[in-house]
Amino acid sequence: MLKDRVADADERVLETSARLFAELGYDATDLDMIISAAGPEASRSKLLREGKAGLYRAVFERFRGLEESYFKAVAEEMTHDAEGMHRLADASLDFAIDYPEVNAVWEHRALKDAIDLDFPERFVPALESVITSSPWEGLRQDVDLRFLSWTMIWMVMGFTGTGLPYEEGHRRRADHGPTLDYFRARLHEMIDCRIRP
Repeated sequence: MLKDRVADADERVLETSARLFAELGYDATDLDMIISAAGPEASRSKLLREGKAGLYRAVFERFRGLEESYFKAVAEEMTHDAEGMHRLADASLDFAIDYPEVNAVWEHRALKDAIDLDFPERFVPALESVITSSPWEGLRQDVDLRFLSWTMIWMVMGFTGTGLPYEEGHRRRADHGPTLDYFRARLHEMIDCRIRP
């Protein structure tokens, strides 16, 4: 029974940490905020012994596992040709929409959040791994697969984070269906420009 309560507390603390790191960043989040937001059971969590840096690492490990299992499932069902590359682009966009906190934490990192922690740089995005680890058929010979994967990542992160301008001073985001469709079409056009012989 106590073991179950500790596991529940660990999960609650991890989820709360992920949410706060995504919303506020590592530097602006402290342990007291995490404990307060996670509720009274948080004090049972073994994860708190690792401190804020340990929680941050645990959040990244959770996100990495989530991303790897997601893209592994996609890779198992796709072809390794232009159609498969488009399937990966759709999967990348869908993942970012379904799990916005993953990109949000990386966006904070891009703004030099948690600069004293260097461990996430060793993480290779699952999209890059899938694209660069397998041979592809029917693509241009000179296509730089690593750069293509990062171009997809940057485009998707930018769109899901800030949306697209539609009038001066206004933006539409991924929750606006026509804007999402428009962005998805432009993403596919970019891929075709890079991969078609």
